[in-house]
Amino acid sequence: MLDSVGVASCQWAVLGSGLEPTRFLEAPGPTRAAVSFLLTVLAGGWVVYVYGDRLLKVARGSLSRPHLSVLYGLVAFVLVGFAVTYSSTALSAVGVAPAVVAVLGAVAVVGILLVLGGLGFAVVGVWVAWTLGLRDPLLGVVVVGIVSAAAWAMPWIAVGAVVWAAIVVVGIGGPTRAWVHRDALSIRRD
Repeated sequence: MLDSVGVASCQWAVLGSGLEPTRFLEAPGPTRAAVSFLLTVLAGGWVVYVYGDRLLKVARGSLSRPHLSVLYGLVAFVLVGFAVTYSSTALSAVGVAPAVVAVLGAVAVVGILLVLGGLGFAVVGVWVAWTLGLRDPLLGVVVVGIVSAAAWAMPWIAVGAVVWAAIVVVGIGGPTRAWVHRDALSIRRD
């Protein structure tokens, strides 16, 4: 599937870039697709492995009101963006070298995107598996990973980014909504 140039590009995009996110965007379409599929299945599969059966309830919550899931998923990204920006500013204010702040910021962004992406893809993947009647929720994550990889393989990077973000936003929207309104739910129960 990938020729030796593609494999070398993939290794450079992931390992040789020092976690520089722009390297992924500069890679050829098939390389972006392979990296996207690999990271999606690994991160989403890890979430499915850790949280297992609880994800179906989360998936039903996310996809029962997809318009609200999109809104709350965007809220999650804004909150994370605020936290990274605030942390970078605080580190700069206490005298941490700009190069160190840049590296820490890049590592934080990549790590957070992997965590949010893993949760979002796991939730949507579990829903896909449940909808298709598949017994193994990891198969749903693989299906969603294939959709994302196909979008990243296109020559237009924006298509891959939009498809990836849409899946993640819908997937993390339900858990974010539950987290935001957790206190209101506990008050109603009392």
